[in-house]
Amino acid sequence: MQNSRGSRPGWRWVSMLFATLVLGSTVAAPAIAAPTPEPTSPLKTYGAPSQQTTATWALVPVDASGDLDGRSKYAYTAKPGSVITDMMGVTNFSTQALTLKLEAIDAFNTPDGQFALLQTGEKSKDLGQWITPSQSRITVPARTRLSIPFTLRVPKDASPGDHIAGVVATAVQGASGSKDQKVAVNFRTGSRVYLRVTGAIRATLSLTNVSASYSQTANPLGRGTVTVRYRVVNSGNVRLAARGTVTVAGVGGLNPTPEQKLQISELLPGQSADLSTEIDSVAPLGLLKASVVLHPVLARGVSAPKLADTSASVWFVAVSVTAALILFGLLAGFVLWLLVLRPGVPGIGGGSGSGDANTDPTPQAPTSDFVESDVDLGALV
Repeated sequence: MQNSRGSRPGWRWVSMLFATLVLGSTVAAPAIAAPTPEPTSPLKTYGAPSQQTTATWALVPVDASGDLDGRSKYAYTAKPGSVITDMMGVTNFSTQALTLKLEAIDAFNTPDGQFALLQTGEKSKDLGQWITPSQSRITVPARTRLSIPFTLRVPKDASPGDHIAGVVATAVQGASGSKDQKVAVNFRTGSRVYLRVTGAIRATLSLTNVSASYSQTANPLGRGTVTVRYRVVNSGNVRLAARGTVTVAGVGGLNPTPEQKLQISELLPGQSADLSTEIDSVAPLGLLKASVVLHPVLARGVSAPKLADTSASVWFVAVSVTAALILFGLLAGFVLWLLVLRPGVPGIGGGSGSGDANTDPTPQAPTSDFVESDVDLGALV
């Protein structure tokens, strides 16, 4: 699951205290451990300079004084029309000043269900559009953290439920493309933002596009693998996780397979994920049924009405191709023997054609649809 954003190359996000990113290298450099002295201003300067040559930075939540407050993400609950202010801490772990672009970007799920943000240059239409940093571009001195305020303005007509985005710090570096063309390479890191707008809550997952296929080994007596594909859709207005099972069984529940577990960490409202589960060692019993059952799970700290499970199933054919070919060959050989090679059959297979023929010269009495009778009519009176 298709997902309308499935063609976008997703950027995976990790909510962590110090996310690191390498500028000008394809290999990430580890974050630098640094002392955290008691700050006296929003501008924080860390200990002795490092000898590293790569640029690493992070954007994390901080409190009003610029201190780390233990949050790994931003999470709010607000009414339509509300205004929220908060702080982001942008840390430069490098030994050189670093210029970064600050912005908020809408989130979505990739086709396999991973959390991602829109590509650079794509326009946000939801929460990413409601968040405005006090500065759109900053220069952070070496080994320093800057505290930057931002404002979240919830529209008066905002729909109830969850709205998700990310606040990011992006560095742009020139790189050589084909034919010596210059291309802009964006490196970004940041923190997730979750906003719950008050109102009616709908927490619903649905299953669509369920299909199953069977692949058999060359061994005609061996077992094969069933691949079950399905799309999970968050048709509600809050983010949901899910746990579930996938099973395969024959007609009437014959020879069921062990349950295969499936798990979805987070599916955003209106998003979908196209997933698949493989089940090994399945006997080719002909007609089989694949069943998928999902148990929706709310995010921690989120309340909603009781969640209903959802399920879907599909019938499919599982046969051993090798065994079928052998059977077809035997059947074709039998038909060939019966029609061509079988001895003693008149007109075929070399039979004489006269052994069973009727040679009696006595003519047979003709038959007719009308037969006369010599019945004495007087005897019937």
